[in-house]
Amino acid sequence: MDYEYLHSQLTKLYRAYHAAIRRCKSSKNYIDVEFKFESFNQWCEELGLPENLSLTVDRIDPNGHYEPGNVRWLSQREQNYNRRLTAYVQYRGELIPFGKLCRQNGRNPQSVIRRIKDNRMSLEEAIDTPPYKIRESRRKAKVTAFGKTQSYAAWVAETGIPDRTLRKRIQEKGWPPERALTVPVDKKRQEIGRAGALKRYGK
Repeated sequence: MDYEYLHSQLTKLYRAYHAAIRRCKSSKNYIDVEFKFESFNQWCEELGLPENLSLTVDRIDPNGHYEPGNVRWLSQREQNYNRRLTAYVQYRGELIPFGKLCRQNGRNPQSVIRRIKDNRMSLEEAIDTPPYKIRESRRKAKVTAFGKTQSYAAWVAETGIPDRTLRKRIQEKGWPPERALTVPVDKKRQEIGRAGALKRYGK
């Protein structure tokens, strides 16, 4: 047994216990959150030792208390994602948690976020537009440059610039098409882009 690592795990568990108490007592962000564990032993029994030392204590229901059944070890990345899901958004005049809105409409939260970020859609458009409509619009999108108009797929096959890179340059960064199509990428990515276009579109 690695007693040194065990000591680190116990230390983290102990510090997390007192950190949660301090948050409930002093932090303005936790003014409505209570610490309901009766003892450190109960805290230990509920959480157990962290599998690795990068994990932190998370409340399953972010609007709930530090209490049995509502705490767990979670990575910082997962906690950030959960905060995004529980953040309130304005949808059709109603304030609603983002995760709940996605569940009610049968949408994948990550897909909705990508729609807003990559396709510059409003929240309403990202939620209301069926997935196949997005795919269809992406396939039909065309770019005019150097005296000709053709699909992104055709430009990818011709230039070797990956589809995502090309769309990002034009749609997100606002580059003129001629610049987006001529600024080089590294050769490895260029070959991957051309091969991907040939495999996907057969041209």
